[in-house]
Amino acid sequence: MCFRVKMFRLDSCLLYIFYTWSIWTLASTTVKCTNLTLVCTKSIIITSPNYPLRYPNGASEEWFITAPPNRRILVTFNDFSLEDTLDLIIIRDMSDIKTYTGENKQFTPYLTSSHTLHIEFTSTRSGRRTGFNITVSCNELSNALSGRLMDGASPAEGFLELPTQSGEWKRVCEDSLAKSVAGVICGELGYPGFKEISYENSTCASDRLEGTCTRAPRCNPNTYRLMDCAAEHSMCSSENGVKIKCHEPGYKGCYELETMTEQNGFTFSSTARCINSCKTHEIQTIAITNHVECFCSTSAEVQLVDAPKCSEETTSLSKMEVYDASIGFCEEPNDTIGGSWDSNITWFGSIVLLTCMDGYSLKGNGTLQCVPKLTPYYPVWNDTIPDCTMDGKGNSGKDKGRQTTHSQRQPTIEIEDSLQTLQVSPVDQPVPPDPTQTTPLHQFL
Repeated sequence: MCFRVKMFRLDSCLLYIFYTWSIWTLASTTVKCTNLTLVCTKSIIITSPNYPLRYPNGASEEWFITAPPNRRILVTFNDFSLEDTLDLIIIRDMSDIKTYTGENKQFTPYLTSSHTLHIEFTSTRSGRRTGFNITVSCNELSNALSGRLMDGASPAEGFLELPTQSGEWKRVCEDSLAKSVAGVICGELGYPGFKEISYENSTCASDRLEGTCTRAPRCNPNTYRLMDCAAEHSMCSSENGVKIKCHEPGYKGCYELETMTEQNGFTFSSTARCINSCKTHEIQTIAITNHVECFCSTSAEVQLVDAPKCSEETTSLSKMEVYDASIGFCEEPNDTIGGSWDSNITWFGSIVLLTCMDGYSLKGNGTLQCVPKLTPYYPVWNDTIPDCTMDGKGNSGKDKGRQTTHSQRQPTIEIEDSLQTLQVSPVDQPVPPDPTQTTPLHQFL
């Protein structure tokens, strides 16, 4: 329910003699809450109460904003002046929480990772400023000046390449600024954060005269778009190219959850299998993994607000990565009479192969990968889901199916979408799960 009441108990000996309900009623403050639907043909302006005049003390407002599922939301700060550290704007995204405060501030635009957004404004009982003016608009990633990841094992990793004004793509060479731009690119591509960075030989230094590589731009810690970074024009001094991995959709963070090691988890062959095993259609679940065991739980059972974040001192078994197991899945391929899928894992980045039986021919591409569309949170298969059709020619149907999908041939398929182009070999497919494996649901203690 959008409208609700915030309660504050008064420390007064006199009021203490009254009934409890009357104390709560006298001290209550109503929260104004607004539900907004963002139509992509125009933007929405959100302002503080009384803007451009000073906002009142004790103000509390919230906005819940929803854009079409295939869009993300861009928040632009046109004017911002709040009492420093006391009055706040909190932006809650699917994978992030950001707090803004301060007088006469200029913030870079914020780009969400999904099509929903929650903005909250609160002011204290003293001190007032002129407030804020914020524009909320749709952001279509395919039209954004962003980077891309190439030659990676999954859509969330690869060599970092940036576009030039002429439309060319250049690989980023090793540089002290590479780590900051990696975080910007992961966010702008729709991933919930930057995981790791590495450097591999890419002949950047020897090819610098031809301009095949470029230095990373300078991005400050509060930058969320590549266009807000400052370009570096000097030549590359290293032959190494920058290779990055972004966190997959649904990643909620790394926490020290030592009590989880006391539970009975199950071993798994990949993060995708762990998350796929925790997925249910009835309730929202989360997957917790230390890369040795996988634990499944409900969101209500695990409270992450007070849980300590991972640090360099955290032991490997206590270092738990937490994922929302209800998002990031492609459509489940339908069962086909004349063939079978090698895996039922449909999470982001997964590869599935369809093999046709004797007497059936493969119609379509037998190898599919779950890739981002406009955002990794709502992925799609990179091609139309294939089918096995009756051949009517005895064993020839079986031979055709093998020619298309058999792993001995190790076919390489090129995946193209608005975000990136990558090459995938089906030999890297996830290990098919045991169909007798039931999905455990463990109570977090």
